Amino acid sequence: MMERSRSTARNGTFHNIPHLKTQNLPTLTASPSPIRSFPKLTRQKTSHTHQKPDKSLSNFQIHQQKKQTQGYIPDWLTSRDDFASFILSSLQNSKNIDQICAQHPTSRSPSDQKSVGKWVYSQEFFKKMPKSLVYETCEYLTTKIFKAGDFIIRKGGQADCMFIIYSGTVGVYIDGKKVAERNAGQVVGETALDSDRPRNADVQAETVVITLQLMKIYYTSKILHFKKQEKLMNKRILIKTPFFSKWSPIRLESFTDYLVTSNYKDGQMVYEEGSESLNLYIVQQGSILIQKKIFITKANKWPTGLKKWETQKVNRAYLYNVATLKAGDVFGVEVFGNQTRLTLAVSEGNSSCLILNKPDCFEIFRASEQQKLVGLGPVVPDASVMQSSVHRKLEQRFERAKVLYDALEINYKDWGGRESELEKRFKKKTRYLTSIRP
Repeated sequence: MMERSRSTARNGTFHNIPHLKTQNLPTLTASPSPIRSFPKLTRQKTSHTHQKPDKSLSNFQIHQQKKQTQGYIPDWLTSRDDFASFILSSLQNSKNIDQICAQHPTSRSPSDQKSVGKWVYSQEFFKKMPKSLVYETCEYLTTKIFKAGDFIIRKGGQADCMFIIYSGTVGVYIDGKKVAERNAGQVVGETALDSDRPRNADVQAETVVITLQLMKIYYTSKILHFKKQEKLMNKRILIKTPFFSKWSPIRLESFTDYLVTSNYKDGQMVYEEGSESLNLYIVQQGSILIQKKIFITKANKWPTGLKKWETQKVNRAYLYNVATLKAGDVFGVEVFGNQTRLTLAVSEGNSSCLILNKPDCFEIFRASEQQKLVGLGPVVPDASVMQSSVHRKLEQRFERAKVLYDALEINYKDWGGRESELEKRFKKKTRYLTSIRP
């Protein structure tokens, strides 16, 4: 048995290599270098299971991906099919959702379907639905683009689909008047599908709008069952209110078909004072703050000469809190009197409301019921009462500020420019005065 030859290094020169000629070998001189100590490497336990390559990817796509990674990724890594599949799937996840939905459902890869489902599930309309239901529904979404000024939905038209706004802004119009606005992530056209009635409003694109369209057959088979459960929750909220508690279950169920749920963020305006009354609102969850603008005139005077004063009157607007509404409370009752909004409504925290359009209000409620609803709305006090309340609050604020300023003047002493650390403490406010805020 032939013994394996060994090569040894003495004084930096290699010897005893039989298959090489010694005279042709260059002499290698080792440069002196200090001995470095390296930290002890500990091998971590890792899983040896490799990701299986995506079968939906063609060999041509994998070859193209390998070719793109040559030059900056080692060949031994690019030679693995699972690595190329991972890179390609990550690139597919960065695709725009509208581009994926523009493809035929059978042409979408599993990673594409996962990306669409993840985006749709993150939107407010679908958050409460089961995740598996949303992902199944996304298989039937198709992309549809509208130019600015195009009508997405026409009033009175047949309800055959709903739209998820992917980008852009649309306006909701009733009889030519704008009543709402929808942006990316929100949906339009679902109300008519729930009630199986013609469209009750126009929806017009205000910018270039990219939408994801879901046809009625898929909405009915996938989402409508969950929407019925949501209507049941709305029905329970209405039963707890004194006004709707006497209604029959059949009438309540048909009434919920007309309602549209709208979500509001903290501080978001529901409607402004002086705007046209086009909807009736019922608080679903959260709280809504009803406020009234009060204008108070203030006179500022300053001397301009001997016994001469100049006076300037300034009107300042203040907000008076009329009421804070909770779940089941009704507001926006000006819709029955054809009046403009007498107050403004702002969301306190995250809240949601059930909205009923003005034409539906006169169709559902009788004349006697309309009068009762007007009485259920928040009562706005007289202007004199609100002004006196605002004056008292302003006076209290002024008095607190005056006490604080007087305390600073009493505690202050001119030390002639030389102060010690102990002397500086006398300028600080006492504990009692610190608790008073202007």
